[in-house]
Amino acid sequence: MAFIWLILGPAVGGLIGSKRANVALGILLGVLLGPVGWIIIWFIDDRPRCPDCKEPVNVGAFKCPHCGYDTRTEEHQSLT
Repeated sequence: MAFIWLILGPAVGGLIGSKRANVALGILLGVLLGPVGWIIIWFIDDRPRCPDCKEPVNVGAFKCPHCGYDTRTEEHQSLT
């Protein structure tokens, strides 16, 4: 049972963490806390936010996928 915990915990934690831009913390919490760590990492979101709509955007994104805001020039462009 402990072997499954040590394999499954960090795998799922890392997967959730990769979607939240924090893989290392996801793996660590997955190993130490298991499913509780998965829930914690699910609510931790370190991705930058769009200055216009405040939704999370991926690191290095040039345009917000939610509102079309151009994050490079601070100029709002609508999605067409």
